[in-house]
Amino acid sequence: MWLEWNTGEWGLAVGVLGVLATVIGLSIAFSQIRKTRNAAEAARDAVTTTESRLAKAELLQLIPALVEVDGTLEDQVRTGAPSEQVAEQLTKWRDSANEVLGVLQGRDYASNEFLAILTESAEEATRVRSELPEDAEERRIATKDVRAAISSVCGKAGVLKSQLKLRTMD
Repeated sequence: MWLEWNTGEWGLAVGVLGVLATVIGLSIAFSQIRKTRNAAEAARDAVTTTESRLAKAELLQLIPALVEVDGTLEDQVRTGAPSEQVAEQLTKWRDSANEVLGVLQGRDYASNEFLAILTESAEEATRVRSELPEDAEERRIATKDVRAAISSVCGKAGVLKSQLKLRTMD
């Protein structure tokens, strides 16, 4: 009769089944851990990709604003606009340049050279703004270096904009 089995045989059978259940349980647990880790990595990658795309989109909006300030500043200096208007454009340049710097910080979109000339142009715009002469010809001379720096930044920003457009297609 099956009830008369030796309790040692039952103990062995229960032990083997217990070990088998433990192995199956551990396998399931490791599988779930692996899936969770993969999901976390996928989520982290998605966040990084989204941040990158948002930064690129922001830069694609900001770069034309830099170029517009450059053009407006050049027009105002050329036409002898009042120093208040020139000062306003220099302030806009500083603010826009700093905004671009903020977006670029920690990203590999731009060279260190570009970041340096952008920073220098913003600092120079602030310095020149505080010393703007009232006379239009003196103002043209006083803003010559900062306008050249701004123009240089805009040329390099155009290249950056093209590169960003290509990167958004990736």
